[in-house]
Amino acid sequence: IYWAVERYSPLIVFSPLFTETMRLINVPFFMGFHASLIAFSHLGPFPVVCIIAWTLFLPPSAWDAFEASVKLRPKTSEACNLALLAVAVGFILRCGPLIHLVPLILTPAAMGAAVKETMEKDAISAAA
Repeated sequence: IYWAVERYSPLIVFSPLFTETMRLINVPFFMGFHASLIAFSHLGPFPVVCIIAWTLFLPPSAWDAFEASVKLRPKTSEACNLALLAVAVGFILRCGPLIHLVPLILTPAAMGAAVKETMEKDAISAAA
């Protein structure tokens, strides 16, 4: 059955007859097919890319139904945007002095010996 699916799917997708209906049937089928490849095979990102690519073949009626089902978030007010900006700036100013901790995430093996020595000296002088 696998060879039949691979052989006849282009005919179904590019069918000039009943295009919308054929695609509404075929696209979810192939998305499920590639989801089964994710579940039962180790093909890397290939099945995920294929699932995303199959969305290009959805007919406009499917996108219209999707758009109607999604409730769009109302626009935020200017005051809310300013409050979020103030929180972000406050966080940056508050955590700015902690930026010197970022090099501690790096392992000594990931950097040269001179950098390691400089960091150790800085750590000793900061502790004193």
